[in-house]
Amino acid sequence: MRGWRWAPVLAAGLGLTLAGCGQQPGPISSGAGATSSEHLPFEQATRSGGVSPTHAFASIAMPAGTSLIIRLQAPVSSATSHTGDVFKAVLDEPVLVQDQSLAPRGALLTGKVMAAQSSTFTEPGYLRLTLSSLLLNGKTLELRTSSIFAKGATHVRAVARKREREDAPGQFAGTGASAIRNEAKFSTGRRLTFRLIDSLPLHD
Repeated sequence: MRGWRWAPVLAAGLGLTLAGCGQQPGPISSGAGATSSEHLPFEQATRSGGVSPTHAFASIAMPAGTSLIIRLQAPVSSATSHTGDVFKAVLDEPVLVQDQSLAPRGALLTGKVMAAQSSTFTEPGYLRLTLSSLLLNGKTLELRTSSIFAKGATHVRAVARKREREDAPGQFAGTGASAIRNEAKFSTGRRLTFRLIDSLPLHD
C-alpha cells in the first residue's frame, strides 16, 4: 500500500521533467556577438564625401566662372563689323584650376560679334563680343562665355549738333563726316577677359 501512495507523486515529477525537455530555445539576446557583427567592413555605410579616383579623372573640366584672358589677333571695329562676324584670339594666360593647367598660353580661340552698329552723326558706334570655341589638343571645344560691350564716346552728339548749327548742310558728306564719328574698336593685341557661363568638359 505504501508503494501506491508514492505513485502519483512520481508521475507528476516525471511529467514536469518531460515538459522541460520539450521547450524550444528562446531568441538569442543581443550580446557581444551581435555588436561585433554590426561593425563588419562590408556593412558600413558609403561615405558621401568621398570621390573615387576614376570619377575625379572622368570629370576634369573648366568650371563655370573660369576666367579666359585673351589677346586679339586682329582689330575689331564697329565701323566694319556686323552681327555674326567671327574674330580670332589666343589665350594670353594659361587656364589653371587647382594648380593644374587645363589650357596653355597661346591656345587658339574663336569669338563672335553678338551685336554691332557703326556710328552716325548723332550716335556713337557699339560692339558686343563673346567667345564661341577653344582649340585644345587638336579638338575644337564649343563654349559659352560672358560678353564684352564697348561703345564710342557719347560726346560726339554735342559735337555733331554744334557742327550742324555752324556749318553748311552739305558739310557732313565725305571726309567732314568722318571727323566727328566715333566708333567702338579693339586694336590688335588688345587683352580682354571673358568668363565661362557653363562648365567646359575636357577630353584627352
